[in-house]
This record gives sequence, C-alpha cells and structure tokens, in this order.
Amino acid sequence: MSIDSRRVRRALPPFAAGLVCALLVLAARSAFVPGERLTANDLDPVVQHRDEVVQLVDGVEVRASDVYRMLELAAPQVTSEIMGQVVLATLAQLEAAAEGVDVPADQVELLVAKEKQRVRDQLSVQGGGKVDLAEFLREQHGMTVSQYDAEVRRMVLAQMLADRVVRLDQMRQARDELQLILVDDAALAAEIAAKLHDGASFSALARQHSIHPTAASGGFLPPFPVGIPAALVDGRDALQPGEFLGPAPVTIDGHDAFRLLRLVRRLPARTEPWDVLRQEIEQELSERPVGAEELIVFEARMRDRYRVQRPPRSP
Repeated sequence: MSIDSRRVRRALPPFAAGLVCALLVLAARSAFVPGERLTANDLDPVVQHRDEVVQLVDGVEVRASDVYRMLELAAPQVTSEIMGQVVLATLAQLEAAAEGVDVPADQVELLVAKEKQRVRDQLSVQGGGKVDLAEFLREQHGMTVSQYDAEVRRMVLAQMLADRVVRLDQMRQARDELQLILVDDAALAAEIAAKLHDGASFSALARQHSIHPTAASGGFLPPFPVGIPAALVDGRDALQPGEFLGPAPVTIDGHDAFRLLRLVRRLPARTEPWDVLRQEIEQELSERPVGAEELIVFEARMRDRYRVQRPPRSP
C-alpha cells in the first residue's frame, strides 16, 4: 500500500508493519454492496479522540497516550514516521471528501482478499507453517480475525481513495512531463548526449544506461508541478517540448552523478470535476502507480492548505 506502508515497513517487522498500517488508517462505516461506489463519507476520521486502554496491570490501566509518550522518547524516528502516516491519511481523506472522489466497492473487496492472503502467507513462512492467524491476533493484538479483516478493508479503501486524490491534485496544477537519464560516468553522459543530438531514442537510452529507478519505464518521471523547485529537474523552465538538457553534474541523496533531462510536454491545469476525470485517472493509475516523489509533493501542498501544525504540550 503506497501511503501507509512505504515508510513504516522500513522500521518494523513485515507483518507488524502491515498491522500497524491497518490500525492507523480510516474506518469504514457501511457494508459493501457489489456495484456500489465508496467515498470519503464512508470513512470515519483517523482522529477519533479516544485514549484506549491497551493493557491492564493488576487493574491499572495503561493507555495509548502513555505508550505514545514513551515511544516518542525511546524511538523518536519511528514514532515520527508513523505520526506522518496518520497526518497524510487525514490530509488525503479531507481532500477526497472535498473533491468527491470515489472507488468501486468490488475493487476494494478484490484488493482486501489479496492483502489478507499475502499476510497469511507471510505469517505461515515466518512461523514455519505452525502459526495460526487467529491465535496470533488474539495473543499479540487482542483482535479477532473478523476485526482484523475489517481493519484491512478500511486500509484498502483509504489507500484507494488516497491514490486517486493524489493524481487528481496533480491535474489541478500545470505540470511538466519529463524524462530523465542519470549515469555515474561523465564520458558516458557525453556519449549519450551525442546520440540524442543524432536523433536516438531518449527512452531506449534511459532503459540501457540510466541508474535512476525510472530506467525501466524509459526515464519517465511523475509530472512535476510548474513553479515548484526540485534539484533533479532544475532548468526545465528553459526547455521547449522535445528538447533536452545536459549532461550536467548533480548530487542526489549524497551521490554524485550526471543528468540528462528531456521535456516531453507541458500539461495545463484541469478544472473538471472528479466524475469527468475519473476514467482518465483510473487508467493512469493502472499503468503507473503513485510513487514516493508524488506523495512528497502532495503532502507539502496539503500541509499548506489544511494548516498542519504541532500545538505546544500542556505542562
């Protein structure tokens, strides 16, 4: 799941991460009916203003807020990442409700079945085929299988809405569609540039030489909103569609490399409502899932729009 698991799973064991992600996201209120379309109105808020009792020690209640306070001090990075997922899920829900984004219920059920089977298979491997899911959930999390199933369903529905609202938000802005080739060697970068000047295919050269994760897709980057600076695509404003820049030295995550950048086209901002853009976005998602770069841009925009801030603690 692209939003709720990407960062959390780096810090937690696989099954535990998946369960934490499920518990963080939104809660579905209504039953699923084949053919029905589900929206953000079918989800309870992430923030429910409850301080649940998570353990009892000789009658003494240990509450979620007590655990959070200790986690924040003992594992600040993990706690911050999980908090970020709650914030991002909340932002996505607010925006999905504002835009009227919906998804088909039958697709939700299909993904629920796949996710549940993935977790069962993973648990079986980790336990040597001897771990029963119902027993594990009861002993480790105080949950029944039906409660866990409900959490998975909520996670899937929330994620599907989030993916669509991310792409819809992109369409609301003017964007540059770009291709990238990233290589380690200056001589190779110059050789690639010469081939491009002679009319070689940018996509073919990206697949052959680029060390960037987009190489397999021909170097195509997610569309970048116009006016938002990013070192990876710096200088794109001077390009016309079909032109390329480079090679030029860049540093990405501390790694020195050489970049060639091509502007494919400039996409205008779209103002049509969701029901007009739905089919186009669904098709795009089937061909290209939401990536980490898109989430970063979306979260930055939504944090400004919905004024995310951390209030001071009470003494």
